[in-house]
Amino acid sequence: MQNSFFDRSELIRCSEGTLFGESTPKLPSPPLLAFDEVVEISTQGGKFGRGYAVARKNLSSMTWVFDNHFREDPVMPGTMLVEGLLQLAGFFGGYLGGRGKGRAARVDDIRFLAEVTPQDEEILYRIDVRKHSADHKLLVAEGRVIAWYRGRMEFGPRALGHRSILADPGRPEMRDRINAMVKMREAFRPFAPAVSLEQVGQWFDVPPMTELPYMITTVDVREEHRSQLPAITHVNGSARVQTVSSKDNPAFHALLQAAGRITGREMVLNTSFNVKGQPIVNTPQEAICTFLGTGIEFLFLENILVSRRRQ
Repeated sequence: MQNSFFDRSELIRCSEGTLFGESTPKLPSPPLLAFDEVVEISTQGGKFGRGYAVARKNLSSMTWVFDNHFREDPVMPGTMLVEGLLQLAGFFGGYLGGRGKGRAARVDDIRFLAEVTPQDEEILYRIDVRKHSADHKLLVAEGRVIAWYRGRMEFGPRALGHRSILADPGRPEMRDRINAMVKMREAFRPFAPAVSLEQVGQWFDVPPMTELPYMITTVDVREEHRSQLPAITHVNGSARVQTVSSKDNPAFHALLQAAGRITGREMVLNTSFNVKGQPIVNTPQEAICTFLGTGIEFLFLENILVSRRRQ
């Protein structure tokens, strides 16, 4: 289950860049950190149905502001309140698993419900997300098929998160869609799952933290989860599992964790980035040519998102 509450120690970890993973948004460090805890956050619901977040700031440490801003009529500066909203928007981007600096491109329709004075005990910040940038974790969770090209190519029989086609393993139509787009192989053959090392024992019948990093071992999908994972479960209830650790592949591991915050499972369908009869793509040129010659919807070429022109 995804975390919906973050205390001050976790916010400080976010300012250090260790909360959401490598190259994810950071908050400012204290004393510039605008709130003490995120009391509620979700990728669903809110005013626009795209998610929301609520944060709290205790004002006991803010007496210096009131002592220096309009001393005869002390009030919290509006610019400081806006800064809190901007920081919360950036934190939401990190919660989604987005990469980059986490700076909000646009925050509008700002409303202050009351002035903040020395008599107040706390501030509550709330954002309702209208739109966020396309990201590979979100696209997978929304049922899109994406190509993932990142770093050096693997050498071996499987694509393990550097030259992959990724999709949501929980959608029953996904196997047929990928076969029609790219693979053109027998319908009875399931695709394989890539799952975080931390969750492999939750979904598959193996001890916790069992390392299966090469996608060459077949194990049973836990019976209670087979109906939730139709795209990667074989007719006999098995799957050819790949585990992913933060040590071996930090970027792919961060992708799985971010997908888990949206879908509840740190897992994707993972198949090699190639078409039938061709080797796995190697160069960026091969990746683009294969993308254009198939029905794959999006290509992540390192940190560049390539999408098809809308008709």
